[in-house]
Amino acid sequence: MIEQIRTFLSDNPIENIETFFDNENIFWVDWREYDEDIVSYVNDELSEADQIEWKTIPSEKEGALDTVILKKNEKEAIIPYDEDKWDRDTTLKSIGKFIDDKYKLCWFKPSLGGDTLSFVVIGNEDWEKLSAEFGEEKLKFYFSPVTEENEMFNLSMDQVFSLIESREKNNPN
Repeated sequence: MIEQIRTFLSDNPIENIETFFDNENIFWVDWREYDEDIVSYVNDELSEADQIEWKTIPSEKEGALDTVILKKNEKEAIIPYDEDKWDRDTTLKSIGKFIDDKYKLCWFKPSLGGDTLSFVVIGNEDWEKLSAEFGEEKLKFYFSPVTEENEMFNLSMDQVFSLIESREKNNPN
């Protein structure tokens, strides 16, 4: 993946966005996606030893969601959903935090504006190399690490248009 990102950032990224969208290491998440499928998409990009297991524990409350746990070896984390709904943002943020010791789950920001967003998984060592080569500002402009601060699927249309406008004004190229 690092070579595809390096090529993308080295050439004119604005002109190569459509080509990069076809990259086999990008995975797409629709706003209606099943949350457990997102774990599967991330697992497709992780080494065998780093695969994440998705576990559910039935809720004891009537009408409440099951508790969802991410698990790898002895490490576990509960996805902190609201009591009444699962959502893509919470799932992606939780996965990003769960794998952040070795990987960065990144939102490929040029997909902003659609109801399907694209993501890549970048190893932390590769992230450091890319950041040193292209600068952190340019790298994050295109590949934004998913953190608690991100809003992705929960943005209003006004927020989306405002972000798109801001990105056009602040393009680091």
